[in-house]
Amino acid sequence: MRASFGTLKLALGLALACLACAPARVEPRVWVDATSGIAAALALDHEAGNEIFAPELGPTLDVAVWDDGTVVWSREGGSGERTLLRGRVEPERVAAAVRAIAARIETVPSGERSYRVPDSGFDRIAVRGERGWLELASAHEGFEQNPKLVALDHGITAVDERGRAAMLEEASEGFRALRAAWADARRELEALVPPTGEPCESPPRASGG
Repeated sequence: MRASFGTLKLALGLALACLACAPARVEPRVWVDATSGIAAALALDHEAGNEIFAPELGPTLDVAVWDDGTVVWSREGGSGERTLLRGRVEPERVAAAVRAIAARIETVPSGERSYRVPDSGFDRIAVRGERGWLELASAHEGFEQNPKLVALDHGITAVDERGRAAMLEEASEGFRALRAAWADARRELEALVPPTGEPCESPPRASGG
């Protein structure tokens, strides 16, 4: 009886240890319409750095698009304030963009779809694919607003005499695939933003992530 009890304790301990080591499941970040509760099919947002010390910052929305053609996007004013606008496009264009962006993300190996720098913000594109949500996340655009910097596999570094483009040619195939897919997905998404819109009275809320 003692041996059986000891074996049971050992098995239970191992099971608990495995549970403790298993990675937590992270739900995808989606943007939900404040009135209908329906999630956007496609979105681009920005996540602030260091959530531990500044959790109140949270994500900020750049563009979110719904299946019915509703588009909510952020526009920066002259003094730096951000305003959310709402407009519409043809639902057929949304469906085509969702398919195109999902297919483009799937060309990037799953282990190469995120490029983040510790304690720094990053941008994220999320799309609802046929088999679930797909995401690209990268910090490269924020850093490269400074023309003297370039984002490479191993981190952010100064642009040398070769120039940014030449330095990026030496990056890994996976990282170059991420950057290329990011540029295509962003272009496809931003093409859905109407030229004008009305103020968004009820901003979408972020869920998950």
